[in-house]
Amino acid sequence: MLRRLGDALGRVAPWRVAERLRGLGALVLAPLRFSLIDGHARSALTRRAMTAAGAPLPWYTYPAIAFLDQTELGGRAVLECGGGQSTHWWLGRGAMVTTLESHAVWAAELRQALGGRARIETVRDGLDDLPGDIAQQRFDVVVVDGLDRLRAAELALRCLKEDGAILLDNAEGYWGPPGTYPIVDLLQGAGFRRIDFHGYGPGTRAPHCTSVFFRGDCFLLRPSWPPQLKS
Repeated sequence: MLRRLGDALGRVAPWRVAERLRGLGALVLAPLRFSLIDGHARSALTRRAMTAAGAPLPWYTYPAIAFLDQTELGGRAVLECGGGQSTHWWLGRGAMVTTLESHAVWAAELRQALGGRARIETVRDGLDDLPGDIAQQRFDVVVVDGLDRLRAAELALRCLKEDGAILLDNAEGYWGPPGTYPIVDLLQGAGFRRIDFHGYGPGTRAPHCTSVFFRGDCFLLRPSWPPQLKS
């Protein structure tokens, strides 16, 4: 619609005037579109990550969500270290989800809300009480977004499939002594490469970074359809 309006202005207004009007339109309408249509406004007001229609979204950056959206996730095994709206989102994409949570009350609420559609385990932040069978499984995606994140990243190394991916949210955070990046060092030292997705997340007031770590022929880098814009 905005493009058609700009084309119409170009036909009836002098070039310089039309260009200035297009610029003003982008200045006003693009942020409004982002906030209203992409769900940022609703997420900010409700303090829950969601689309404009109310469907759950993870708190990852919008570029990271768009990247994940390009791949078929049905039947993929996902391990979350920290759950919530993201758990609903992964399930909505057809993934099989196991979530580790250190907050017992929140874990109970999440378990009740999901009605058995995901495995929710209450663990300590340090993961020293991790159920043994989880450590023996192999996952397509391990999300490091809660608990002791360095311990969660160490767990990810042990239980990730060869063509899987580790997703680290708030990757710009030190997660160690100031000025150090122990999680980044750990994963890159283990031979992982990294893609950073900088930007705003649902309802956030400042940008952050969601990073995807991978090695070899990662399944996330084999999109199942050409690039598409979502309306």
